[in-house]
Amino acid sequence: MGHSSIDDILSAASEGGERQVLSTLQVKNHRVFTTARTDSFGIKLHQFDTDTLKLYYGSNAIVTAKGVVQVPNDPKPTEVAWLFIFEDGDAVGGVYAEKASIFRSDDIAISDTESLAVLPLSVTPLQLDNNKHSLSWIPPKVPTTTP
Repeated sequence: MGHSSIDDILSAASEGGERQVLSTLQVKNHRVFTTARTDSFGIKLHQFDTDTLKLYYGSNAIVTAKGVVQVPNDPKPTEVAWLFIFEDGDAVGGVYAEKASIFRSDDIAISDTESLAVLPLSVTPLQLDNNKHSLSWIPPKVPTTTP
């Protein structure tokens, strides 16, 4: 995805998952209903090239023969598989989505001459086909090699 922020490496958020107690006349606390939950991840990219600009402005952005990225009026998020790998000492883990929607999460702001400009992106894992999940966490492990 390009150069990313060293200060804000990855953020995670979710929407939904609210619980509601359903009642009947006979039973006050008959059942608990939980709404679906959607996870998303925030990444701030510092690399302004055609690939990252298309992630920010939409997969249907047009790149001219001179390399100019033309911003569409009806942007479409990029849908791809997404893997985020992290290292903790010798241990390696990750977050994987077989299908994810990637699109801008905020406006570009260039506030001063001392800070790096960023392309803020949101990665939203999506359900692929008949899967019952949209996201997989890969717990950190120390890789082993065989001779």
